Amino acid sequence: MKCILIILLALLQIDCYSQIDNDSKILDCMFGAPDLKVDTVYNKRGKIEKISKPTIADFVNDRYTNKISNSIESFESLVSKGLTELDSFTYADFKNKNWQSYQIDSLIIKNRIIFLIDTLESKRIVETNDWSNFFHKYPNSYLILSISKIGYNQSKNQALLYSTNKNYLSGRYGFYTLFVFIDNNWHIKQSMMVDL
Repeated sequence: MKCILIILLALLQIDCYSQIDNDSKILDCMFGAPDLKVDTVYNKRGKIEKISKPTIADFVNDRYTNKISNSIESFESLVSKGLTELDSFTYADFKNKNWQSYQIDSLIIKNRIIFLIDTLESKRIVETNDWSNFFHKYPNSYLILSISKIGYNQSKNQALLYSTNKNYLSGRYGFYTLFVFIDNNWHIKQSMMVDL
C-alpha cells in the first residue's frame, strides 16, 4: 500500500513539473525575445564571436493572474469568432483554472526582464491615464501585461491563454491565443482580439 502511495505521489509531482515547464514554454513562445544573435568579427588576432545585444523592452506584469470566469466568452462564441480549432476540453480546463485570481511569485520569459507590480497600482495607472511615474520607474517598458492561467487539452498538445495589454496609446485590449505542440515546440495557432 505504501509503495502504491509513493508511486502516485511521484506521478503527481512529475505531472506538476511538466505543467510548469509547459507554461514556461508557452509564455516564451508568446512573449519571449529571439535568441541573441552571435556576430563573427575578425581582427588582427583572428576570429572573435561577439554577442549583439538588441534593445529588449522590459515587461511589467500584474502580480495576480486575470480572473476572467465571469467575462469569459462561451466555447461556441470563441470558435465562431476565430478560434476554430479550439478543443472543448482545452476550453473547459481553461475556464476551470480561471475562476479566481492567483498570485504570481515570479515570471520568467526568455530574454525578457519582467517586473511584477501590484494590481492596484496597475488599475490606478490605467484609470487615471497617468503613465509618467510608470515610465520613470520602468523606462524600457511600454505596457502592463496581465495573463491568465493556461488551459490544456487531455493530450497536452493544445493550450489556451488569455492576456490583456494596458498601454498609454491604445488603452486596454485582450487576446485569446491558441497554441499547438508540434515538433517538440509550442507554436501560436490562432489568436483573437477582444475589446475590454
